[in-house]
Amino acid sequence: MRKKAFLILAVVMIVAITSVALIACGEVTTTTANPVHKISAVAGENYEIKNLASSAQVGDPVYFDVKVTNSFFYSLESVWANDIVCVDTGFGHKFTMPDEDVVITVILAPVGEYNPSDDNLDWGETLVDTIPSGITGTFDLPLDFPGISFGNLITSIDATIESSNQTVIPSDAIEFVPERASDGTVITGGKLSVDLSKVSPGKTFIYVYLDPNNSRLGTLIKEFTVSENSQIEIEMMDVTFTYENMTDYDDQNIFLNITDTNYVQGSDYEEIQTIYLSDFIDGTYTFSYAVGHIYRLSTAYSVLGDDGYYDLTTLYLNEWVGTNVGGEENYIDRHGTINGLYLLKATTQGIEIPLVISDTN
Repeated sequence: MRKKAFLILAVVMIVAITSVALIACGEVTTTTANPVHKISAVAGENYEIKNLASSAQVGDPVYFDVKVTNSFFYSLESVWANDIVCVDTGFGHKFTMPDEDVVITVILAPVGEYNPSDDNLDWGETLVDTIPSGITGTFDLPLDFPGISFGNLITSIDATIESSNQTVIPSDAIEFVPERASDGTVITGGKLSVDLSKVSPGKTFIYVYLDPNNSRLGTLIKEFTVSENSQIEIEMMDVTFTYENMTDYDDQNIFLNITDTNYVQGSDYEEIQTIYLSDFIDGTYTFSYAVGHIYRLSTAYSVLGDDGYYDLTTLYLNEWVGTNVGGEENYIDRHGTINGLYLLKATTQGIEIPLVISDTN
């Protein structure tokens, strides 16, 4: 029995010694670590990448953050690790490290122009999307508040305004100017006023969000071009004035003052024009009318006095409504508060507008 036990012990010792010898001779292999590769990112505008490791082992998950820095005008479309689309986990982006160096690429999608129909904010009818340069003053971008009335009692508005290209129009060159009702308190509309001394030729998108103290307005985004020229071409159409002088004053000393209430700074025509009845040919005068604009009209008799100054006598016009079919609007209407002042609107090319002049209101 002792002999058998001795033989078993000897065998165990031999096996142990043999195992140690095999290990010492390198006969047993060990698992090596996965290779490590570099990670880098493509630098770009309007986004930034944070918390990205500079390297990782093959097979390891890699997490990092992508932030769009100009979210007014861009949204995140996709993120790539070489040719692999990174997964948006909700708390960052992720990819699994391949057996090669990785370059992260970010793809942004431009938001483009934005003008939802269900907002109470829109660009004004007379908006011009080309802005002059090389001159001083301001250039107005009219705004409209469809669905908003005096009864909404908007008395203050916080405006967020951004430009996508700060070289063309810096954001601080754009200001929201409210338009108030006759009470001086309630806001019924407004405009963006652009400081022309700060603009340069090129293209830019303008973002505006208006947040009133009462009711709801909305958001607009639109592309504008700053021209290399100091003059802006406005779409014009011809209308025909006729007149009938119902006064005892002679025609040659009666004149009309016509002022464009929607005049665009830098336009290639005059904001204020004076037309004498003596300028009419065969009782008609062809007037170049800025499409979509409303004009102020007044008329008077002017004669040079003995003191060397002109004596003016206010005259009056008859109200008039022309053909208003299919969205056309053609009228002469009294101004709401100023005696002897009228508003003219014409939307029909070539329409004949009768000016009946009298000395009674």
